[in-house]
Amino acid sequence: MYGRRVFGLDVLRALAILIVVYAHGVIFQGNSHFLKKLYKIHIPIDGVDLFFVLSGFLIGHILLKAVSNGFFNISSLFEFWIRRWFRTLPNYFLILGCLMLIFNSYFDKYTIIKFIFFIQNLAYPHPDVFPEAWSLAVEEWFYLATPLLLFFLMKIKGLEHKRIILSWIFMIIIFSTAFRVYQAILMNLDGYAWEAHIRKEVFTRLDSLMYGILGAYLNRYHEKAWSAWANKCFALGIIMILGVLPAISAAISQKFFLNYISLTFYPISVLLLLPKLSAWNVGPGRIRNVIIFISKISYSMYLTHLSLIMFYVLPKVMGWMPFHLGRSEDLVRYIMYWTLTILISTILYKYYEQPMTSLRDKFSFRKLSIMPRPLTSST
Repeated sequence: MYGRRVFGLDVLRALAILIVVYAHGVIFQGNSHFLKKLYKIHIPIDGVDLFFVLSGFLIGHILLKAVSNGFFNISSLFEFWIRRWFRTLPNYFLILGCLMLIFNSYFDKYTIIKFIFFIQNLAYPHPDVFPEAWSLAVEEWFYLATPLLLFFLMKIKGLEHKRIILSWIFMIIIFSTAFRVYQAILMNLDGYAWEAHIRKEVFTRLDSLMYGILGAYLNRYHEKAWSAWANKCFALGIIMILGVLPAISAAISQKFFLNYISLTFYPISVLLLLPKLSAWNVGPGRIRNVIIFISKISYSMYLTHLSLIMFYVLPKVMGWMPFHLGRSEDLVRYIMYWTLTILISTILYKYYEQPMTSLRDKFSFRKLSIMPRPLTSST
């Protein structure tokens, strides 16, 4: 299973980034009849929820295999961090640097420090500039703190490893959920304020990734049940995402749903999809190749599509148009938004992200077999 791509996980990653880019494209509707019809299509789940659970699942496989093989020591912990940082930080700092040059008036020295150390939204709202970076802060703190906590918990003598791992998983889920509920009770927010104070803070979202690690735990230590229940869990997950949770949202107070239900049960719904998706592989084909391609460039798409492309590159390109587009302008702008996102992300992935990621093997403390390869090379 390790060292090869898993198509089902590529589908999930590709779907996640397409949902994110689609959701942010809503501002282009304008007077376009086509776009107004298109955005009547309601996507019932946030693409970032898919990313969080998937990331936790893949990282969980790496950590749990290291524990099972007896390789979870200080060297392997540093190797894990180095491999994560080579995967995520070069792209992040490149785009951050570009945005600092373009939108320099928004970046005072305190804001720059916050973005460098990912402390821009620990337990307080994210700055208005580079808004998409909120989820990257969640992931980076997750990559740093959760393996470190596991490392110290593994020092406890007399406890079975499986019991320690399960305690670690639920410790973080309970902490993050409790902090989120505390914030919700304290502020009782909805709308934009809920987004800023609840949905987009580090401490309130760590549980989303931990549900992915719970999936990795079940896959590793209860593999037969994981496989046997795959179809039923997948069906239940789809029913929850498309039916049950939207119905609950419509039936009760929107404020109550947002604060106490959505950020717990949507990640759980994604977790239910993983037994099926993690076993789904198909042969070569054009659709498969397109999905894998989108999956590969998804990180670059996430980093570039909003602040860089929507707020800067796209207005420049549209300003260079030598003719008036009339009623078609909104639709052309939308098409250019997608085209530029895919084009720039492809270039960034091929000529920067991929070469930088490949450097991580040169900085390993040990051979790669110590820290196993993830289920898909996208991680």
